Amino acid sequence: MKKGIWKYDDNLIKVNKESRITLGESCTPITTINNVSIKREDLNPTGSYKDRGAAFRVSKALENGEKEIVVSSTGNFAISIATYSKKAKIKCHVFVPDTISIVKKNLILQLTPHIYLDKKPIKKAAEFCKAHNLTLCLQSQDNFVFEGFKTLAFEVGNFDNIFFPVSSGSLLLATYEGLKGFGLYKSQKLIAVQTTYNTYVAREFTNDYVKSIAPSIATSLNTRLRPSKLDNVIEEIKSTKGIARIVSEDDIIMAYKDLKKEGLEEIGYETAVCFAGYKKLKGTGSNLIISTGKLR
Repeated sequence: MKKGIWKYDDNLIKVNKESRITLGESCTPITTINNVSIKREDLNPTGSYKDRGAAFRVSKALENGEKEIVVSSTGNFAISIATYSKKAKIKCHVFVPDTISIVKKNLILQLTPHIYLDKKPIKKAAEFCKAHNLTLCLQSQDNFVFEGFKTLAFEVGNFDNIFFPVSSGSLLLATYEGLKGFGLYKSQKLIAVQTTYNTYVAREFTNDYVKSIAPSIATSLNTRLRPSKLDNVIEEIKSTKGIARIVSEDDIIMAYKDLKKEGLEEIGYETAVCFAGYKKLKGTGSNLIISTGKLR
């Protein structure tokens, strides 16, 4: 019986069966509160949707005979890649911001001693890769990670509006390509929600916000770099007749309090970003929020 993302292997880039790594990622449940549904990607094995991409990326590394993986992220993707690398017995080097939370840092240290903290982790990781002839794995740019993310398309159903908390927009883009490529697209509108700290996508759709210079409480969305696939993300949102919106820190905190009242206190602030966007828009029809990760 196929497990994890490999349930969908007929639709994915081929990986030999002996190299497929899984921890039971995918097929996460949907929770419904106040007439809105929440896709619980925070219930994946390491606590985020990143497990879908990590399962595919590490499996491909194993198939290709890679002995080491270098990853840079704000935390969740690093945790995921390090976890799957450990299962595959591949050495994992993790580059993260020096502002990473203690919780995330300790989780990574439990998985690999090869952790590097820096103000510019992507730059340092790239220098490390060049010096050691290794390839840098970035969530927003790695095609094999993207392939794993596409599997979410099999599980979002026919909701009228699908809300994504957006940093680089890679999950939104992968889901859309999955919906189209797998013949699952049923006119679902894709809606991106961003914080006032990272507005690269949403500023194309709205100017109703005050830009913040302080990072958001939704730490996984705190990129300062222009997304490499920004134009593609904007184009695909528009192609679904979707939109993007920006929510304030006060909006996020109030939305998180509402989620907590419903017993969802373990859901991360990134989901509260989406919930705040949903409350602002109140889109007609059925609504699905993607809960991308747990609180930590």
